[in-house]
Amino acid sequence: MFKLITLCVALALIIEYHVVNCICEKSNRMLAAEDVCWTREVKIATRIQYTTKSVLNFAKEKLGLETESQDEPQVCDYYECIFKELKMLNGNGYPDNNKMVNWIDNNIIYKYAKTQYEVLEKCMEDLSQSIASNMYFFADSKPTDNIEGTPLPLQEKCEISKEFMKCLSQSGTAECVIFQYP
Repeated sequence: MFKLITLCVALALIIEYHVVNCICEKSNRMLAAEDVCWTREVKIATRIQYTTKSVLNFAKEKLGLETESQDEPQVCDYYECIFKELKMLNGNGYPDNNKMVNWIDNNIIYKYAKTQYEVLEKCMEDLSQSIASNMYFFADSKPTDNIEGTPLPLQEKCEISKEFMKCLSQSGTAECVIFQYP
């Protein structure tokens, strides 16, 4: 009986520790989507190059040497695949606010979700504004304006997904990266 009570107290302390400290862990669904899309959408040569760079950086870090950054973005198909796998796109293949809010509700700890809601709202506003203005959507700069007055060719959905992932990754919470770009 004493062991059972001790076990229950220990378990309660562990649960309390996780709740109080709000450990930021990437959702298993996000990790699975990234793995599936990495395998499906990224060319084998690119994967080998990325893995080799990771191993070299690990060795350099252990030796106290300067490491190379791994900040080259993947092909846009990779980011579109992640949104598809997580069922965050609408019927037309564009990011869907309600689906994303639902995903955040179910997969991100509230402490970090608040920030992600704000970022999502800004990204959706920017995307809506660029579509309404017939401009290309870019996450890190002003939309490309249609200077000549001629209709712009449609921006690829894939490219929009890539830019939207970039926008979502700019959450400002370095302690909890949910959406990662590159």
